[in-house]
This record gives sequence, structure tokens and C-alpha cells, in this order.
Amino acid sequence: MTPKERFKGHFDFLDQLDEAIEAALKQYHDAEESDLEELRHLQREAGLARRTLAELCRKFATPVGNPGSEDESQEPAAASA
Repeated sequence: MTPKERFKGHFDFLDQLDEAIEAALKQYHDAEESDLEELRHLQREAGLARRTLAELCRKFATPVGNPGSEDESQEPAAASA
């Protein structure tokens, strides 16, 4: 089982959370700006969690210490992100 398959439930949860926050932002578009900013903050945090989980899946899906492996070729890109 790949890391992505193993954490599918986590990705699904983050997708559902993002959809719920987006729906709340649309429904309460005329609410207090501080409340909307809190929803936007939660949305950013969910996005960060999704990106972190995806990066961990990529890291653990690549063989460690294998010369010329994807892990080594992706190292500079991951560091600059």
C-alpha cells in the first residue's frame, strides 16, 4: 500500500473541510470581516495540511539512498517551495 493510499482518508477529510469552508464563505459573504478572515485562515491551514501530507507521501514513496532517485532530484524544488 502506497503512502497516498494509506492517507486517502486524510486527503478526503481535507477536501471536505475545504468545500465546507468555501460554502460558508459564500453563504456568509456579508458577515463581519473578522469572521470571514477566520474562515479564510482555516482554509489556508487546510491547504497547508494538504500540501504537507502530499509532500510526506512523496518523500516516503521514494526509496531512500537510491542514487539518481526521484527523492534527490526533487530536493532542491522542495527546499525552494
